Formats: sequence, C-alpha cells, structure tokens
Amino acid sequence: MDLKTRRVAAIHDISGFGRSSMTTAIAVLSSMGMQVLPFPTAVLSSHTGIEGYTFRDLTPDFDAYIRHWKSLNIRFDAIYSGFLGSSEQTAFVSRFIDEFKDENTVVLVDPVMGDGGKCYKTCTKELCSGMRKLAKKADIITPNLTEAGILVGGHNPSKLPGCESDLSGWLDELSDLGPEKIVITGMDFLYGKIGVACRNTISGVTDIFYNDSVDGYFPGTGDLFASVFLGSYLDGLGMTKSAEKAADFVKKSAALTVRSGENPIEGVQFEKLLFELIG
Repeated sequence: MDLKTRRVAAIHDISGFGRSSMTTAIAVLSSMGMQVLPFPTAVLSSHTGIEGYTFRDLTPDFDAYIRHWKSLNIRFDAIYSGFLGSSEQTAFVSRFIDEFKDENTVVLVDPVMGDGGKCYKTCTKELCSGMRKLAKKADIITPNLTEAGILVGGHNPSKLPGCESDLSGWLDELSDLGPEKIVITGMDFLYGKIGVACRNTISGVTDIFYNDSVDGYFPGTGDLFASVFLGSYLDGLGMTKSAEKAADFVKKSAALTVRSGENPIEGVQFEKLLFELIG
C-alpha cells in the first residue's frame, strides 16, 4: 500500500448551500485518500443557481495567502482550479501555478464559465481572456461543451457542434491553447445519451464515450465530475478511464437524486455513494 498522502491545492469558491465547488472537491478527494488544501476565491451563501445568494470576494486575501504557503515550503501533487469570479483572479491563479508547480505537479483547470450554450452572468470578456491564458498553463482542462465553445470562440460562444465530426475542429483549437489533455463533458449528440470526449494533444488520440442521461438540471455536476476525475487520475487510472469513472459516478448521483425526491437545484446527492470512491 502506498502510504504517501497526495496533496491537492483546491482553488474554488465556497458555497454554503448547494453541492458545488469547494465542498464537493473536499468531500470527493478526501474520500479518495487525498489531502485537500482549500484556497477559497469567494464565499457565497449558496451556489449561484439559487436566487438571493450573498457573495464575498476574497481576492484581497490572495497575495498574503500565497506568501504564507510559500514560506511553509508546501508542495502539491495537483493544483485544481474551478470557479473564478474575475480576470484578476485568473491572474492570481496563474501566479500560484508559477509559484508552486514543479515537474511532478498536475495542473487541472476547470474553466467554469457557462452552460446550455450561454455564458454565466459572471463571465465577462476579460474573464474569458484570462481563462484562455490559464488554459495555456494547464496540464488538463475539463470544460463542458459550452465552455469549450467560449474558449474557442470568445465571450459569445459559436454555435454548439451537433455531432462528433463538428467537435473535431474545436479539439484542434483547444489543443493549440497548450494543455496536454482535454476532457469535454456534456455532449448531447445522441438522444438519451450524454457524452465525454478525451483528447491527448501529444498523441492526437481522441476517445469518446457515452452514458445514459438522467432527465433534469443538476447544478454542480461539473465540479463533481472534475473532482472524481482528478482523484482517479492522480491514482494512475489514466485520462479516459478516469473520465469514465467520473461520468459514471455523476450519473449514479443524479439518478439517486431523482429517486430521493430531493430538489435537484441543491445539487446531486453524492454523499451516500462516496464509499464507491474509497480505494
């Protein structure tokens, strides 16, 4: 048994109500035997899909946070960024990567910017530009289909592809940004199915697979997918196998939420399934 605890810097917001972002990353990666060091970007009373949320921007704390961690000589097996509220925050994450990444550190950027063919309200042109720059420093990016379009086409994403062949050009353009691995989620090309595309930009190989979809809108599934993916990848499962495991876990969690009758706006009910992730 490998007794070394892998350490992950999680750069996310903290949402008090609704399963998303930091609370999801900590629960999932801790269940997978990893130490999560939270680097909070903002504190919200709930995730942004719930009306009336409060928001406190923590950008003014970033500089001191980085300096303190640097003074402690902390090293990370992975740096994992999610929701960022401004282009200024993308610049700080870029600096964090420069300060803490070594030859063994995996950098995963989940470019949270939109869904359903539209940008989130927080996604400005400046944020989009900053996220593109951040993708250049990533080893892995995990956009959904809309976010892939934003990275390719700018603040107003171009028409979403309707088939796998249409997606090929996007994967080529995303490869040009610089990440070694690209994982695109939320591909709804086939009726009743939801797909994931995995591109290794070094070899040029693309793997695509599909799962049965679960009817409903489930906020936070991108955070859940990326967290399970990263934990699996750090355990040596490989890109496509890690994506398959993550997609299957998200599907099971969504299905459980539907069966439970819990309001899906609160996020998918994954807690009772965490035992499946324990290695």
